Amino acid sequence: MFDPSKLPIFDQKRLPYTLLVSAFIVISLIPVLYFYFPSQSKKEQLGVTTVRQVQPSPSVSAVPTPTPTSKPLSKPKIILWNGTTVTGLTNTAEKELIDKNTDFELVSRGNADEKYDDTIVIDLSGEKKDEAGAIAKALGGVVGSLPASETEPKDAEILVILGKSFTK
Repeated sequence: MFDPSKLPIFDQKRLPYTLLVSAFIVISLIPVLYFYFPSQSKKEQLGVTTVRQVQPSPSVSAVPTPTPTSKPLSKPKIILWNGTTVTGLTNTAEKELIDKNTDFELVSRGNADEKYDDTIVIDLSGEKKDEAGAIAKALGGVVGSLPASETEPKDAEILVILGKSFTK
């Protein structure tokens, strides 16, 4: 059985008070405890207690950081060709791309050799597929290949041939 008198910190004369103090320390939330011993007319600071509520830590599981599947879009060099009879269509297309926050560098404007119904966006470099898709989406066109009747320009990465579908 537990005998507190065997512990060196207890005094035989104070044993009843010590048991009371021990019980009080266990349940107390007061950081500093003072006790009054009437027989000795003495107040003692018996100790400092730090009360902390220990929260169980959540189990940590390794969650892999998602890796982007595609590289960030870069600023492609583009050429706008008008494949319709509508004058000023390349200016309208440039404004549309700017309004839709499409990042690009306009290299030149011109006219296509043929007339087209659909707007076609061609990745001339073979490395700007995502950027070509973003431009096609902004202009309501499709990503395609260079028509056989057109000559491939050498100073751009993406060629946009505006068709009648853009004018609607």
